[in-house]
Amino acid sequence: VLKALEEIDIFEKTTLFDLQRCFE
Repeated sequence: VLKALEEIDIFEKTTLFDLQRCFE
């Protein structure tokens, strides 16, 4: 379960990074 949460956290951070890059 912990690993799954880590993967979700990484996914969310990556998504936020991509969104910020798109809006630059």
